[in-house]
Amino acid sequence: MKHLIAAAKELNNVLGIDPAIEVNSKKTNAETLKEKIKEAAELIEPETDEISVTTQQVLSELGVNPWDEEQDDANEAPEDAPEDDEEEPEEKTVNKPTAKPAKKVEKAVKEPK
Repeated sequence: MKHLIAAAKELNNVLGIDPAIEVNSKKTNAETLKEKIKEAAELIEPETDEISVTTQQVLSELGVNPWDEEQDDANEAPEDAPEDDEEEPEEKTVNKPTAKPAKKVEKAVKEPK
């Protein structure tokens, strides 16, 4: 329970959770803390949020680890890249002849006599 409380406090501080995860209430039990910590973990941005190793271990024990997702993302193809079994449609290019501006041609107009 001590590790859960410490992890909840750290997530409150690092993520600025509002309302904060309640850790000092008599209503707070291990199951409630676990649920709240899992919810808070969804807000973690692994690239920018500095989370202690101890809290990372608590998150891993709860089956939540944003850092694993980062590794999974690195192994996946980018969203806009075609998957191996999909064929990328070929871009068709049409060569249009370049037209020169039309020359003004004045026709001799005969006036009626």
